Amino acid sequence: MNDQTHLGPKTQFTIYTEDLDREAIIALVTQEFSAATLHSGVGLWHGKAESSLAITILGHESSRGAVHSVAQNIKRHNQQEAVRVMEVKLESVIFV
Repeated sequence: MNDQTHLGPKTQFTIYTEDLDREAIIALVTQEFSAATLHSGVGLWHGKAESSLAITILGHESSRGAVHSVAQNIKRHNQQEAVRVMEVKLESVIFV
């Protein structure tokens, strides 16, 4: 029995932001995407430690505009100087 789901080429987008208001951030993400993974941690900005949140979204390359829109909305909501967005192309994704 094969319980794997294989998805072809995808793009992994990760938005890095300060973890100020998680429920509001989740609401901003879910306006555009129905699935994402959130990881909390500690980040450094201008030499100071802060609570951070990494939001990973798996999609097609064409999702870039929507990801950037979400990142801009989070930046505005958190009143941040900058929000980092990383994009990694994946050959395949397998869910087991």
